[in-house]
Formats: sequence, C-alpha cells, structure tokens
Amino acid sequence: MTPYPVSNRNRVVYFVRSQNLIKIGTSVCVEDRLKEIQKWCPYELELLATVPGTQAVEFAIQGKFVGCWSHGEWFNAEPPLLAFIDQIKNGEFPDIPLGNSGPNRRGTMAMLIEAWRQERASQ
Repeated sequence: MTPYPVSNRNRVVYFVRSQNLIKIGTSVCVEDRLKEIQKWCPYELELLATVPGTQAVEFAIQGKFVGCWSHGEWFNAEPPLLAFIDQIKNGEFPDIPLGNSGPNRRGTMAMLIEAWRQERASQ
C-alpha cells in the first residue's frame, strides 16, 4: 500500500524563491503554477526544488518552518529552510512526520519518497 491515494501520485511540493522569500506550495503542474504566481508577483521567480507529495507533506514542511513564516505560504529565506532545500536538491529526504489523520496520511516524508521511487521504477 502506498502512503497516498492514486490521484495524488503526480502532485509535488515545490519551493519557489522571490527575492528573500520562499513559497512552499503543492501542484500537479508546477510550470503552470509558476506562471500563475508570476502574474501577481512583481519579482522574478526561481524554482529551487520539488519533491513528490500532497498537501499533507506541504503542511508538514510548512509546520517545520513556522519560525521562518512571513505570510500565506511564503517564508523568509533563512538558513534552516535553505539547508532543508539543499538536502532535497541533494536527494536527501529528512523524516518529517506527516501526522496520522487516517490511512492516507501516515508515515514520514522519507517513506513517501521511497514509495514514489519504487512505484516509478516498476512502471
């Protein structure tokens, strides 16, 4: 059993930087989402990283960095958040508890990534 339902297999959590802020969000099509954000953001956007995950992963990551929170889904680009993003870029996925509000939200981010990798390898 995979940690998430089939409908979420292509969803990713993305990290987008605009000046000294980083948006942590989720989407099934990051390119389209970035175009949409760019329409209302007056500064250039830079996609820093993506990782497979649903809103549960997004919320867990946002919760981990609540001390960096600026507004909405935007966080100050502080060293702990930047180091976390660097870990993701390097293929390291820290164990962030995803909560346990039902069978589709149990486990950790690392478990989700491993299940996603196994599923992709079998296709």
